[in-house]
Formats: sequence, C-alpha cells, structure tokens
Amino acid sequence: MESHFYYRDEDLFVHHTLDKHPAPDSFPMHAHERMEIFYFLSGCGAYLIEGTQYDLCAGDVLIMRHAEAHKLLIRPDEPYDRIAIHFSPRLLSSLDPEDALLRPFLNRPLGRMNRAAPTVGKHASQLLQLESLRESPYQTRLRIISCLLPLLCELSDSFLVLSFFNCILFNTSVANVPIKNPAMTPDINNTGRYQNRFKFPTTNDATTI
Repeated sequence: MESHFYYRDEDLFVHHTLDKHPAPDSFPMHAHERMEIFYFLSGCGAYLIEGTQYDLCAGDVLIMRHAEAHKLLIRPDEPYDRIAIHFSPRLLSSLDPEDALLRPFLNRPLGRMNRAAPTVGKHASQLLQLESLRESPYQTRLRIISCLLPLLCELSDSFLVLSFFNCILFNTSVANVPIKNPAMTPDINNTGRYQNRFKFPTTNDATTI
C-alpha cells in the first residue's frame, strides 16, 4: 500500500492511496461516523452499498453518509487507486446552517443515488493537487476545504437534477425527504441496531476503502 497523501484532524480525514496488488479480503463491510466522498482513480471492481452494487469506472465519485454500510469488491490483478474524503457535518455548520450541502448524503434512501453525476468527477480531480502540498497542517486544511466546498456544491446541484428526474420516473419525491428525518439519519451511537450489522472503524483504524 502506497500513501500519496494523508491528512487527519477531528473533522477531516483525507487520503490518496494506491494498492498495486489489492487483497479483496482486506476490504470488509464497514461504515463510518462521518460523511464520505470516494473518488475512484483506477482498478477493476465494484462497490456494494446497502445491497446496491455500483460497478466502478475510472473517475467515478460515490458518496456515503454516516452509518451507510459499504464494501469494496476488487480484483487483485489490477492496481487499486483512490482518494477518499471523510468529513464531519460540524465542518460546515457555520457556513451552511440549513445543511443544504448535505442533501445528497441525507435526502435519499440508504443505498440509493450513491453514484454522483459525471460532472462531479471533474471537480474531484482537483484533489490530485493535494499530494504536492508541502505546507503546515493549517494551510493543508485550508487547501482541502477549498477543494471540498466546490465539490459539495456540484454534488448538491447534480443531486437536485437527479431527484427531479426520479420524481418524474418513479412518482416519488426524494428531494423532499426531511434532512433531519431520524429514520434516514440513524443515530450511530445506538450500538444495538447498527454496530451488529457491520464494522465501525475506530478513529485510529487504517480505513478500509
């Protein structure tokens, strides 16, 4: 495993990691306490999210909210390269008190609409610039946030469009699901129901994504 970039603080965890010979058994079903943006760069595999399988192509962006169980299905004969951003909603609380940027994560059923529109991948490619940073932790954090905010804006815009078409095709209203709906945003501290289903990595775990 090669680490091209790594940053962690109480609200952010970002890494760019390459596995030249990925071991499929190293990627169990798991979930996180933070939101996740997953940017797939290379490899041959799929992502299983709450029972829905997303076949992966280079440039794909997937999103998962907290407590949304997911597992990588990867072939070992091709290098697996990816960037992942895990962030706490606390990071956006002062900028976005209405949680508008979190709608793509929260306003959808589990395992649905996890794959972002292709336009999001163009914004995600800016994350590749992070590996060249040689700055202080404070400056690095600012750089990450400066990449994250336009990425979240593009995710939010494309989600509204996708929700609109879902309403037409399936006569449903994904976009109107309340952000604070307890059924849609489970309390991950409720250990009885959720921690028995999948692994919750601890803060110090090497995240398996």
